Amino acid sequence: MIYSGSFLKVIDNSGVRIVKCIRVYIKSDFKPGLVGSMILVSVRKVFSDKKIKKGEVYKGVIVRTKKILVRYGGVFLKCDSAAVVLYNKREQLLGNRILEPVSFELRNFNHLKIMSLAPYII
Repeated sequence: MIYSGSFLKVIDNSGVRIVKCIRVYIKSDFKPGLVGSMILVSVRKVFSDKKIKKGEVYKGVIVRTKKILVRYGGVFLKCDSAAVVLYNKREQLLGNRILEPVSFELRNFNHLKIMSLAPYII
């Protein structure tokens, strides 16, 4: 569950390490962001020699959360960290590779491009 102020790991090759959630794009202000939710993020840590600077604002999609996820059939799934993939202003992926596994629930939100680039789907 991602709220405003949460720190997330970026798992694409855009050059960003850590981002901070500014806003969750859900109709209610008090609902948390879950897998597949769009969020507005601010860059907090970057790799050196990249064109993205600290403090810039981007949109992103939550691809993993630490919350226990219950799937149909009684399967429980919990990840180690919350992760996000960044988008640019035109709603296109900022990176061209995804380096870590993503959740299968992205399929329900039509984020098939992210799923096709991911090395594993959990």
